[in-house]
Amino acid sequence: MRKSLIVGFVCLFALGHGVAQAQTHTIQGRAVTGVNRLLSQPVFELGPFGGAGFNDVGAYNPNGGEALPLTAASPANTLLASIVDPGFVEAFHVDPSTIRPQTLNIPLRDVGVYINPAGRRQPVRDIFHSSQMAPSRASAGGPITLGQWLKAAGTAKIDCKGNTASLRIDMTGLIPRGLYDVWGVMLTDQGPAPICLGGSPCAFITDKKGSASFAATLNFCPYDLREHEFPLGIIEVLFHSDHAVYASQPELFYAGYPPGIVSHSHLEFPVSATLAN
Repeated sequence: MRKSLIVGFVCLFALGHGVAQAQTHTIQGRAVTGVNRLLSQPVFELGPFGGAGFNDVGAYNPNGGEALPLTAASPANTLLASIVDPGFVEAFHVDPSTIRPQTLNIPLRDVGVYINPAGRRQPVRDIFHSSQMAPSRASAGGPITLGQWLKAAGTAKIDCKGNTASLRIDMTGLIPRGLYDVWGVMLTDQGPAPICLGGSPCAFITDKKGSASFAATLNFCPYDLREHEFPLGIIEVLFHSDHAVYASQPELFYAGYPPGIVSHSHLEFPVSATLAN
């Protein structure tokens, strides 16, 4: 009886003095084909920034030139390729001359990877079609199609304790043996901005079936923000077709690699964002 009274008093004290309480939130992920884009349409409302976003996966154009935007009419067997959304170039003031035409409209399996210490990139074959010492992919698994891409699914669990939180994401349907990382799209005063969730590296590799789990500790609670902290709009799971990650940056868009050339949004989890109409 005495123990119950003590526990009750501690709980009342915490509530009366504004002590943050433990809270757990579970969020279902959605397959996407861009940052806040699915088949060229907004997925979420990002508070004051509305449906801001851009495509970073395109439909391979066999006639050459640039890849075509994905739409609701794109068939499941559409071959996915690198693309750069003009809206991103304009919004982030990227010099178009830094984007090399030879990096556009490349099927995702054929995106160049680093092959030597000088930073040369070129496509590589899968390991069972390469010699022992040749650069190779861990697994080819055939072309990456829209139907395969849209099978991605996942569940994120955020467990807040005080002013920190633990994050765990369980995912299926991603690219087998693919390299991914996890970003928080923060809704800052200047606009949406990415942070590497849990600190760099925020990367993981899927298994041979495209499944993976990711866990991290956050230095803030998305559901109980302190003064000067920004809302976490969405959690972004980003596929790196070039098999490389870039520490505290999702991509190097001022160095000729804007989103869509070597990095591609695959799965999103809304935190403070709401579904678009």
